[in-house]
Order: sequence, then C-alpha cells, then structure tokens
Amino acid sequence: MTESEKKATSDAEFNVNDYWINRWNTGKIRFHREEMHISLEKHLDKFIDGRNGIKIFFPLCGKCVDMKGLADKGHNVVGVDIAEQAFQEFFTDQNLEYTVEELKDNTGKLFTSKDGKIKLYCMDIFKFSKDFEGQFNAIWDRGAFAAIIPKTRERYAQVIKGLLSPDCHYMIATMQYDLSLFPEIATKSTSNHTPLSLSLLDLLFPCLHGWDETFSWCQLLFPSKEFILCLHTLNHQVA
Repeated sequence: MTESEKKATSDAEFNVNDYWINRWNTGKIRFHREEMHISLEKHLDKFIDGRNGIKIFFPLCGKCVDMKGLADKGHNVVGVDIAEQAFQEFFTDQNLEYTVEELKDNTGKLFTSKDGKIKLYCMDIFKFSKDFEGQFNAIWDRGAFAAIIPKTRERYAQVIKGLLSPDCHYMIATMQYDLSLFPEIATKSTSNHTPLSLSLLDLLFPCLHGWDETFSWCQLLFPSKEFILCLHTLNHQVA
C-alpha cells in the first residue's frame, strides 16, 4: 500500500466525533480554561456593541465559562458540542440546575438551564442549523474553526453562514504561524493548532467584508525552534 493509500485509509477510519467524546470522557481537555478568554474580555464591548439580551452562538463550546459570563450579563446563549460529558461538567461546575431532553430523529440531546438563558445542544455540529434556534446576533468561535479537520472547513463555513443574522458580530480566535516549521501538525487528522489565516476566511466567507484583525497576544516561544504562537481575534459585522 502506498503512503497516499495509507493516509486515505487512515482518514476514512478516523471518526472526529468519537475522538472528541473520548477526550472529554478521559479528561484530556488541556485546551479548557477556567477564566473568560482574554480576547473576549478585551473586545467584549465591541462584540456586544451596546445591544441588550442578544442571542449568542458558541460552536464546539465544550464547557466554556464564557457562556455563563455572557448569560449573567442578560444575553441568551446557545452552544453545540458532540460531548455530553462537557455539558454535564459545565452545569455542575457552574452550579446550575438544568433539564435534558432528547431531540427528534435521534439527532442528540438538549441541555437547558432552569432560567432558559443557556441552551446546549449535544449533537454533530454539521447537523445544526437555523431550524433549531433561528439566526444569531453574535457568534464567539474561540477555537472551533481551528479544531475542525481542514477538509471539512468549507462545510463548517456553510453552517456558520446559515446562522448569521443581518446584525451578527462574528468573532473568531485562532492561531497563526509558519506551518513549514511544524510539518507534523499539517499531517494530523485533527489539531487545536491548525492555523487559520485571514486569506482563508476571505475564501470561505466571500459574502463578508472588512474583517478587523486584532492581535491580542504574541508571546509563547518554543525553545527548540524559532516559533511564535499568535492568538488573534477577527471581529466582523455583516454588512
């Protein structure tokens, strides 16, 4: 079997949903942070833009504490993730009462906080659409796009575009670096460190214009290579 055939077989056998479910079930979630994301905190006023009680979407949300923070400010939060363990931990960690109901057609489960401010859908992100919760005034993508397998990014972009309301602010946090320095990352089926460039966003979202690129920090150095990890935030309001 050639190397290309081996890679094709490996990709076919890899199940990304099972991968993330296993990560949560085994506690391998070093990507999780116990405090509000530095970029969201820094650019919150611009993200909310003076609006009250808006509806905010968190793709591949895990148990992101930002959801509770924004709900506490009076906004309505909707998240999607495949890992049920993440939602159970979220409500336990945040000391919130909640209900669970099965979604129709066995597509997953809906976890809802007692006050109805937080709704978390345990399901495949590619099966989520505006049919569930309509469109959103804001989307906070704190790493979902970067975690998506590159070959499915176009499908992911289609999901996101279908959720954008006319006044939507879409903020995305990701990493940017010279991939040639880390070729092993490019060969992984999934990675939290898959780079996402501004040019790629323009390609995947041709209907959007005027991305505002803000570098929030640039400081993590790897001693073995000349490498700087940059976290940048892209905030966009649909025209």
